[in-house]
Amino acid sequence: MGRGKPPRFRCCLGVVTPTAGSIQMFGLDLATHREQILQQVNFSSTYVSLPQALTVEENLWVIARLYGLSQIQDRVDDIVKRLEMEEFRHKVTRKLSSGQSTRLGLAKAFLTEPKILFLDEPTASLDPDIAQKIRSFLKEERRSSRAQRALYVA
Repeated sequence: MGRGKPPRFRCCLGVVTPTAGSIQMFGLDLATHREQILQQVNFSSTYVSLPQALTVEENLWVIARLYGLSQIQDRVDDIVKRLEMEEFRHKVTRKLSSGQSTRLGLAKAFLTEPKILFLDEPTASLDPDIAQKIRSFLKEERRSSRAQRALYVA
């Protein structure tokens, strides 16, 4: 297996099994407590796409329901506003620009309020002004008392 960030992310997300050793998160072994651990972890990458026939908002609702979140509409409204996605929240995902898709991936990751969040190139394909806003958002999240999470940005 390679030694770069994608293989590490894949192992930490339980997508592939490590060829040696084990992965521990929250004091638990990933191999034996996979579901419990992955409920507290999320990932965002420009290389992962969501269902293309759904709107941005519908995709966020699906994620929220899969994670068993409560107050879904409030949470979706909040993340859409914070990532400045109001203008395309009702747009079908396949019609998004690459920058809009990047923001949707970030919204999906932050929506679940994970304890550990892996971000692979979180500003890839963003216009410079939106990229700066996303970097500010990430810094704010890292400092926020509300966000008691570890952010791993690659």
